[in-house]
Amino acid sequence: MKNLFLTVIALLVFTGMTQAAVIRGAVIDDQTGEFLPFVNILIEETGNGTTTDLDGNFTLEIPGGTYTLTFSYIGYADVKIPEIKALETQPIVLGEIRMKEQGNLLQEVVVTGQQVRNTETALSTIKRKSINVMDGISSQTFSRLGDSNAGDAIKRVTGVSVEDGKNVFVRGLGDRYTKTMLNDMAIPGLDPDRNTVQIDIFPTNVIDNILVYKSAMANLAGDFSGGIVNLVTKDFPDTRNLSVSASVGYNPDMNFNSNYLSYAGGKTDWLGMDDGSRSLPFHKSVTVPDESSNKQLLYDLTSQMSKNMAAIQSLSGINSSFSISGGNQNQIGKMTLGYMASVYYKNDFKHYDEVEYGDFVSEEVNDFRFTQDKITTGKLSSQNIMLSAMAGAAVKTKNHKLGIKYLRLNNGEDKASVLNVQDLQDNPSLIIRNVLHFTERTMNSLNFHGEHLLSDGKFNIEWKVAPTLATVNEPDIRQTGFELTDGDEYVIKPSVGADVTRAYRYLTEQMLNSKVDLTYNFTQWSGEKARIKFGYNDLRKERDYEILSYVIRLNNQDQMNLNGDPDNILKEENLWKPDGNRTGSYLKGNFEPSNTFNSRQNTLAAYAMTELPVTAQFKAILGVRAEKTDIFYTGQNNLGTIVFKDEKILEDLDILPSTNLIYSLHENMNFRVSYNRTLARPSFKEKSLAQIQDPVSGRTFIGNTELVSSRIDNIDLRWERFASGGQLISVSLFYKYFKDPIELESYDALSPDNFTPRNADKAVSYGLEFEVNKNLQFLGGFMSDFFLGVNASYVISEIQRSSNVDLYDTDTRTMVGQSPYLVNANLGYRNEDNKLEFSVAYNVQGPRLTIVGIGVNPDVYENAFHALDAKASYKFGPKSMYKISVSAGNILNQDKVFTYDGGSGDEGEYIWSRLLPKRNFSLGISASL
Repeated sequence: MKNLFLTVIALLVFTGMTQAAVIRGAVIDDQTGEFLPFVNILIEETGNGTTTDLDGNFTLEIPGGTYTLTFSYIGYADVKIPEIKALETQPIVLGEIRMKEQGNLLQEVVVTGQQVRNTETALSTIKRKSINVMDGISSQTFSRLGDSNAGDAIKRVTGVSVEDGKNVFVRGLGDRYTKTMLNDMAIPGLDPDRNTVQIDIFPTNVIDNILVYKSAMANLAGDFSGGIVNLVTKDFPDTRNLSVSASVGYNPDMNFNSNYLSYAGGKTDWLGMDDGSRSLPFHKSVTVPDESSNKQLLYDLTSQMSKNMAAIQSLSGINSSFSISGGNQNQIGKMTLGYMASVYYKNDFKHYDEVEYGDFVSEEVNDFRFTQDKITTGKLSSQNIMLSAMAGAAVKTKNHKLGIKYLRLNNGEDKASVLNVQDLQDNPSLIIRNVLHFTERTMNSLNFHGEHLLSDGKFNIEWKVAPTLATVNEPDIRQTGFELTDGDEYVIKPSVGADVTRAYRYLTEQMLNSKVDLTYNFTQWSGEKARIKFGYNDLRKERDYEILSYVIRLNNQDQMNLNGDPDNILKEENLWKPDGNRTGSYLKGNFEPSNTFNSRQNTLAAYAMTELPVTAQFKAILGVRAEKTDIFYTGQNNLGTIVFKDEKILEDLDILPSTNLIYSLHENMNFRVSYNRTLARPSFKEKSLAQIQDPVSGRTFIGNTELVSSRIDNIDLRWERFASGGQLISVSLFYKYFKDPIELESYDALSPDNFTPRNADKAVSYGLEFEVNKNLQFLGGFMSDFFLGVNASYVISEIQRSSNVDLYDTDTRTMVGQSPYLVNANLGYRNEDNKLEFSVAYNVQGPRLTIVGIGVNPDVYENAFHALDAKASYKFGPKSMYKISVSAGNILNQDKVFTYDGGSGDEGEYIWSRLLPKRNFSLGISASL
């Protein structure tokens, strides 16, 4: 990584030493918003020139001076840009030059350099001319609002909500119905069981646009319904750039807190990677002998286990982050070489003095009043390390482009907790539990891509191949529970859950995604541009998962000096030894076959579509996509009564039609209607026999091999009006019908802390979206520098209950993960010299059903979280190259709370989970060199 950035910096310095002036820009069709290849560009003062490449971009290298450029293209009116001052010290970036067809304009168009540099309207043009319902946010908006990563930025998009600052939901639907892609290709995230990728790892200075597709087309993957979030990174930076930024963050309740819990970890924890000290100290194939065999091997294996079992108090550090990114493009003969690289590091501490997890039931014999089954309270601390690196290079000529991008993500999360677990019903007891839990997640992804124009642009071929390897390792999850008896004694007592366990979880997932798209461009009967597109997509995934479980048993613990301290359990003097005394602690294997499995998925898709303007104002985009999916599974349940050996457990063939109709009421106003069919498949974890327990809450997820895919019919209506400078107003209506939706439910009436996914019969979801982005120049004076953005969604969903909940008198409910409303609003200020900027952002997502109840177990809802954040920045120094920023988060001091639904007339608060994140503050500085 160090060598990578030394190379990038050297290239930046070297290429910055050129004595020629450079002018760059791009040419687009003003009507369609598409980039125009092969446009002629003439320098009037010299008679020399160039043409645009397949992306509509151009680069001119000329001596410093003042020049006039003329752009000409068959069928379009010429565009002239006078008095361009080309400097040898830095490239001049003209931005997008818009050309209009000659039939609409008969004379030459003269524009100023300042006009074409206004890229604020670039994304507005993309949205206005998009062939499906789309929203998004541009890199210029990132800069204006001070967003440092994609997680902060995407909260501005209509109908989008962000969970924990990183996971994206569209239109209030849960993760299952939202898909994240990087440069149009599927990638697994740091949590491979999610469709969405943790997007806060992407710094905004390497992103060109974030696009959110809300209606399907035949060339898009079929497994979404809420939306596809596509992160588009930069291939060819406009200018040489090197950006460095650093920040520190402070939460009065979490940082520099002497009650912070930790334990002795590894030497590389600060990188989010385990150094091997948590690894199983012997090979997993070794059979642990039974204690009754009195073998020396049992002592040898037990003594190799780490002795650290207790969470200890220490002083937490301060939150910090650092990033560096750079890029440039160079002309090498007739080729253009572009390259970029970035590294992002973040270290975040959290401490909760009062976590709470509760299990409640509501029984008819008690007049449906809530009875608490179990309550868990205590302290929880965590340190989260995020390290990401991206690098890319691309080369292009007039007709061809080839590129490669590499992404490496590394996330380490270290948790320590001391919890009081009180069982109030079945086994009345009070257990003091210490939990130490380290998770290391990695992802390595390559993206090879190419684009080729043939027959003077009539044919366009694009191809991409993206292999990815993701891992999630949880080495040595240590849990120690002492029962606190009525006599104030601490004892290990497995019969009430006071036991000692060690677990090792390993997940490896390989993915290979490849696609080819062929486009034929032609002119229809009235001279309008049209196209036909064909393509295929091949996605192959395979997962290996296993859990190695061990327990520590104690003989004659009354003869051991434990004193309720987990660190005493494996001390040498307390270890079992084969000397006949048989007193002490020893290791016992506890293999669970259901938690070792292999699963693989093959999805092959092909499509055909046409983009056909019927008239100059009316366009129809028609297409059909076929997807063939097979899932194979190897595994068994714990009893051995159900066994799969590479058996096909899912076989789908789906035909997915799509229709998008667009009527342009006038140049800046559209009315859209769309219908499409999409689907949602069960994840590997869901369609398995696995039983996976959360170490902190003690709750268990149970897989279900009987799941089938969900099919969704989607209808969208949208009216939109665009104005200059990215201003717009839009109103949308949508309706979705779900067949066999997958919902997370309580496993059964007797297990309030076990959950499993099940198919419901059907569901509907429909709603209204509204968006307005407006500068406040019309107010005049001081308010001219303000801008306002507001978007809101109101959603209704309904689904038939598959199992009755005793408490409720209705047989319908909302969908899991569906919020009834979303509001995103931001008010910002930016003065004329662009030195001072600030913004205030408000986001709220309405309460949403998280787990469906059954029998005596009520529904669980995530309560609304009202997020109010503020950020201010000031640029200073030569050419305003430095920026200092301050921000405040969770200003309203909201708690993250999940509660049971008490039904009509019951206004009590029954806590399922509660965390208190508190307010936080940060200070940052950055430099653009």
